[in-house]
Amino acid sequence: MVDARYEQVRIDNLVRDCAVLIALGIDDKGKREVLGVQVSLSETEVY
Repeated sequence: MVDARYEQVRIDNLVRDCAVLIALGIDDKGKREVLGVQVSLSETEVY
């Protein structure tokens, strides 16, 4: 599962809204595990 949420981040003494992209995995017992986190200026930025 991949989701994003917006957080305020300080960049070069400016506060900007940035997307925090979170990748989660769910095992067969239903336990969630964070697979990765990436901060981006928008959800549509290509990696």
